[in-house]
Amino acid sequence: MSNLGGVSPQAHVVVAPHVRCRRFDTDLVMVDLEGGEYFALDQVGARMWELLVVGESPARIAVILTAEYEANERDVLGDCIDLTEQLLKRGLLVLQQPQPGS
Repeated sequence: MSNLGGVSPQAHVVVAPHVRCRRFDTDLVMVDLEGGEYFALDQVGARMWELLVVGESPARIAVILTAEYEANERDVLGDCIDLTEQLLKRGLLVLQQPQPGS
């Protein structure tokens, strides 16, 4: 588990306003309207994206996907943090600041 970008297991993100997404079978394609680039996620990455953008934290996603895919929770958490960091770095997601008192 890298956590190089400072993404905490409890982090919350939102989709950047210039990003559009579309599901194709099990994959997800994202378009950065500002940069003109396309990105694609496989089935598991697409599921992580779906959970991230509805407000789930990487820690909660790890619990959910561990049950769905019968995977190791620590591995799923590391993968989710890595994906979140990559999406933040590419400007597809924006880190949501914690609300006061939460």
